[in-house]
Amino acid sequence: MCCETVGGYNLEDRMMCDMIPCNKLMPTKQKPSKFIIFNSMGEPDKELVATAVVNNIKRKYPKDSIVVVSNHPEIWLHNPDIFRVYKAGSIPYFFEDFIKGKDSKIFWQDPFNANDAIHRHDSLAKVWSDLCKVPCKETLPKMHFTFREFEATERMLAQKIPLNLRQGLCADYIKNRK
Repeated sequence: MCCETVGGYNLEDRMMCDMIPCNKLMPTKQKPSKFIIFNSMGEPDKELVATAVVNNIKRKYPKDSIVVVSNHPEIWLHNPDIFRVYKAGSIPYFFEDFIKGKDSKIFWQDPFNANDAIHRHDSLAKVWSDLCKVPCKETLPKMHFTFREFEATERMLAQKIPLNLRQGLCADYIKNRK
């Protein structure tokens, strides 16, 4: 299916088909004018932490529409906190659509360059939220799955075969491990 109509909403003609829309797309008639541009580009474990940070941002700015630029947009599928997600490098007309003439806030910080993250004084979610100047109420990743995805996971777990799960190492884990 082409991205011109997704979930009953018409997307602008100039949007590329590699854009992955979330489940909360707005009808084009009521397109928001206040945007938060959030950069989560990194490895999957960093982007999982970013879901908690976006939740913290949404708590502070509930009426703003969050647009995420990501290397792994599939992590953001079905996330109710965001308006749209774009794969890094696939953002044509991005400036015109979300920044030019709009009331936009840009969160393009890299938390791995912050002193507290380097010295592991706080969790990555806390450091990142502090960089965005939002209170950190959530530090755990916020994944949103469909019923079908839950069913598929249950079927995989019911089988008696080895399953490999990956967890990123974060400051909370290191502190609690001692």
